[in-house]
Amino acid sequence: IYGKFKSAQASASEQRTGLERSSIYAMASKGEFPKPIKIGPRSSAWLEDEIRDWIRDRILESRGIAP
Repeated sequence: IYGKFKSAQASASEQRTGLERSSIYAMASKGEFPKPIKIGPRSSAWLEDEIRDWIRDRILESRGIAP
């Protein structure tokens, strides 16, 4: 589905977005951030492509350009 699969765990997602972990999970539950993928009983990760696209969309919105 996604071609080359690359994932980022919560700490990497926090670092890339500047958001705190709790904010990332809260936003994901409201559909405002990509949904995590369970990779273990207590571990989640995000697709790097989806995080990159989310960041790109925020940049476009801040410039008044619809994504």
